Amino acid sequence: MAISPASGTAATLHTDAGVSARISAPIVDGATGNRLVVGGAGLLTLTGASTYTGGTTLHSGALEATGNGLGTGTLTINGGILARTDVGNHVRVNGNFGVTGSTTLSGLVELGADTRVTATAAAGSTSTTGMFAGPISGAGGLTFDSDLSTSTPGLFYLFGASDNSYTGTTTARSNVRLILARQPGHIAVPGDFVIEGTASVSESYSEQIADSARVTVNSPGVLAAPGEFGGTTPVLFEGLMVHPTLGLDVLTETIGSLHGTGTVGLGSGTLRVGSGEFGGQISNGGYATWFATVGGPAANGKLVKYGPGTLTLSGDNSYTGGTTIEGGTLQVGNGGTSGSLTGDVANSGILAFNRSNASTFAGAISGSGSVQQLGAGRTTFTGAHTYTGGTTVQAGTLALSGAGRLADAGALRLAGSGATFDLSAADGDRQIGALSGVASSIVALGARRLTVDQSGNSSFAGSIHGSGGLTKTGAGALTLAGASDYSGGTALKQGRLNLGHSSALGTGELAMDDGTTLGFSADGLTLANAIRMTGNNDPVIDTGSFSQTISGAISGGGFLTKEGTGTLTLSGANIYTGATDVARGTLRAGASHTLSAASAHTVAAGATLDLAGFSQRVAGLTNAGTVSLHGSTPGTVLTVTGPWVGQGGTLALGTVLGGNGSPSDKVLLSGASAVASGTTKVRISNLGGLGARTTGNGIEVVGTEGGARIEGQAFALAAPVAAGAYEYQLKTTSSGAYLSNSLPAPDPVPPSTVPTVPTYRTEVPLYAALPEQLRQANLAMLGSMHQRTGDDGAGSVRGADAEQGRRQAWGRILTLDREIQQGGTVGPSSKGRLTGFQAGTDLWADPNWRAGLYVGQLEGDIRVNGFARGLAGLAVGRNDLRSEYLGGYLTYRTDNGLYVDGVLQAGRHRTTLDTLEPSLGGASKSSSLLASIEVGQSFALGAGWSMEPQLQLVHQRLSLDNGVIVGSQVQQDTPGSWAVRAGLRVKGEFAVSTGTLQAYARLNVWHRDSGTDRTRFIGPAAFADIVTPTGGSSAEAAVGATWQISPMVGVYGELGQLWGSGGNTRAEGGPNASLGMKVRW
Repeated sequence: MAISPASGTAATLHTDAGVSARISAPIVDGATGNRLVVGGAGLLTLTGASTYTGGTTLHSGALEATGNGLGTGTLTINGGILARTDVGNHVRVNGNFGVTGSTTLSGLVELGADTRVTATAAAGSTSTTGMFAGPISGAGGLTFDSDLSTSTPGLFYLFGASDNSYTGTTTARSNVRLILARQPGHIAVPGDFVIEGTASVSESYSEQIADSARVTVNSPGVLAAPGEFGGTTPVLFEGLMVHPTLGLDVLTETIGSLHGTGTVGLGSGTLRVGSGEFGGQISNGGYATWFATVGGPAANGKLVKYGPGTLTLSGDNSYTGGTTIEGGTLQVGNGGTSGSLTGDVANSGILAFNRSNASTFAGAISGSGSVQQLGAGRTTFTGAHTYTGGTTVQAGTLALSGAGRLADAGALRLAGSGATFDLSAADGDRQIGALSGVASSIVALGARRLTVDQSGNSSFAGSIHGSGGLTKTGAGALTLAGASDYSGGTALKQGRLNLGHSSALGTGELAMDDGTTLGFSADGLTLANAIRMTGNNDPVIDTGSFSQTISGAISGGGFLTKEGTGTLTLSGANIYTGATDVARGTLRAGASHTLSAASAHTVAAGATLDLAGFSQRVAGLTNAGTVSLHGSTPGTVLTVTGPWVGQGGTLALGTVLGGNGSPSDKVLLSGASAVASGTTKVRISNLGGLGARTTGNGIEVVGTEGGARIEGQAFALAAPVAAGAYEYQLKTTSSGAYLSNSLPAPDPVPPSTVPTVPTYRTEVPLYAALPEQLRQANLAMLGSMHQRTGDDGAGSVRGADAEQGRRQAWGRILTLDREIQQGGTVGPSSKGRLTGFQAGTDLWADPNWRAGLYVGQLEGDIRVNGFARGLAGLAVGRNDLRSEYLGGYLTYRTDNGLYVDGVLQAGRHRTTLDTLEPSLGGASKSSSLLASIEVGQSFALGAGWSMEPQLQLVHQRLSLDNGVIVGSQVQQDTPGSWAVRAGLRVKGEFAVSTGTLQAYARLNVWHRDSGTDRTRFIGPAAFADIVTPTGGSSAEAAVGATWQISPMVGVYGELGQLWGSGGNTRAEGGPNASLGMKVRW
């Protein structure tokens, strides 16, 4: 048969419905490129060896062709059915089409769009086998469908030795059986894959589906025809079956993700999945029966999870070949009541369980991966696991039953509130690698013991319950921050255990091995557990910076080391026999006799053993730090039955500083081996003592009994001890040490008795000397009229400027040396220099009167000696004076040389009393008021010379505020004092090239009336008075001059010396100098 001779023309063959037409003759080109178009609704069969080249187009109807029946051109399918066709032509598909009977396309199939291929019973066939042996390409997807009866599924093959490359989704629908049989190394399904309805898919070679494919299986499976694969028994093909054809090796399939609710049958193959959510069942599959029938291996399918994603299995799976997690997460369950695994798991990623009900996993988990319990339900492990990546319980309960166990080296983390680890049903004790958890998480021990063997640090804030116990091994630190009530006790074998709650250890004892450490992570805890030291060496209790209390009894033969800068308080009946080392911070007693009497105690430098007012007994004491006995009341006794070795440490005692027999804390050395040696500084705190004179030994602070003794210099005061007016010293003998403020007098009278003298504190002479020092400062600021303002201008007795009533402003600087010797209780002597300035101005002036104001300041550094510490003339320190003044003056002068000068001066004084001990000393505030009247009469001697007798009367009064020093209040009472000065001044007047010089010399005699300064040192209920007599005489000589540079400006100055001449107070000193300037206006 020849197609039209016109080139490129088409011949159309149309068969009506119900008509079957057959062309057996070859179809050839009538001209180049002729093509055949098939249409209608009937069947056209082409069996000839055709050679036409223009191709064939199937629009509708059915086309049956074999061999070269379609010529050499392209078969274009726009619709219709291929019936029992076996051709190698290039096929271009533009629409859906059907296949019936056995149809094979072995050439290239090019999809122009999404295409559905349907197995149908048309054209006289009741079954269909559609085979694609060539490559399939194009932009569309490919859907395999069937309208056959359910007892005869449509069978499709993708086989051959080339890759399919179409980009759309491959879908297998109901009543379709799809066989993936591309040769090894070639892909049958290049993209996403959907299996739905009753479709089934199986593979004949490995890796038929693209590794990146998203595979969705929603097919429950169908019953295949008998003998389909050479067997004689019907086979149940699930939605996706990975199996070997008879005689081939076990197959492997890798897909990107798995989804759906259908069935996956593995046979003995391996399915590798990157991620997905699959709610169906993965099983060995129906091939188990078929393999047994034909003599193949037993089905043993495997699942491999690879890549970083998550694969969730929420179906009840039954494959038996085990599971491998190469990466990412394999999650069993999706928060509901289904999802399971069978067999062992090799885990290099994360295996997560997420069910809301109870489930059991019986397999064994190995590998470097981790396990997570995510669901609210209860997951029970009955297998022995060896995975090392650790276990996290986020919610619900992870339980062990029977032989079930976690890996001994794996860490357990309870990460969610209420998260529980339950080992109560295990058949023995269990071990984990580390324990951590949040508040409200739970470890349920039952009767089992849990060993935590960790090399790192972790914190568990939850609670531990049950009658079992806890064992800590490994070099790391485990922090228990929550309240627990387990009763089986805690064994600290290695490393460190930190407590963050008073009930962190439940109710059982804590057994500490040598080299272990008990620490704390919260402040203010009280640990009631008994502690037993199992070894003979060094468990450590480290408080860190916290304050903690242990009320349980500590026993055993080990010795105890206190570490940390905080405070550890012991209040139990401790009986351990090893040594106690207070290496850092404070070890404090919280009850009487809580320190172990069998333990020798050592206190390191910077550390403190604090009895806190509770009497104790220890087997020995070596002190390089501080041992403190005192509490709120005195009377604490530290009994030491072994050696007391002082290594420069401090013994702190509370004492009522009074007379003999005053209450005091004390150390009692008991027994022949109790020998005090080395050096210990004794620091005394006064607990309300008033200060009183002691006699005899004084107040005992270290005692001995039973042959104990004190070596020389074993105890000495750390700092001066003073109360009231008295300073106490420490007298030490071989049998005791005592506080005393009395010393033997140097010459006892009569010889049969030894009188004593009190030992006053060093502040006493400083306070006793202060009033006279202030008086001398006041007199220095006052001076005389000529010292303050110099002489008037030359030319008349009063000077021309005075006659004109001119005012003047003036100022001077002054410095004077004073040595003051006084008697009285402590006989103070003062030596120092006063330096300052004085400046004033006339507010009103006329030819006879002048009135004005001045201000001034003096500062002094006055060293003081006196009777203190039982020594006369002891250098006790210095008074630093600062005095500020405001004064007013009124002066009257006559033409015949008479003057009367009146002054009223107020002073404010601030004094720092510095002793030689920085911890002592004090401060004083005071004020003064001084009034002076001075009279002088100048008599001319001729030729510019004159003499001037002078008389001055001064009254001053001091008011000193009460002061406070360590252990005492200070009150000072000073009487008003009078002083009178009588003097004679001789002056000469000389003209010089730059003005007039008036030079003078003067002699003065001072007399101060007698009185008594009284300094009272007051305690809470008693006082001591220190009296110092005042009054005396002094002589003074001075020379000076006024240089009148111009009628308006003059300078003046003086240089003098003061000599003491008698009385209770000798005041002297020099040289004394002043230099001033005045300006008239």
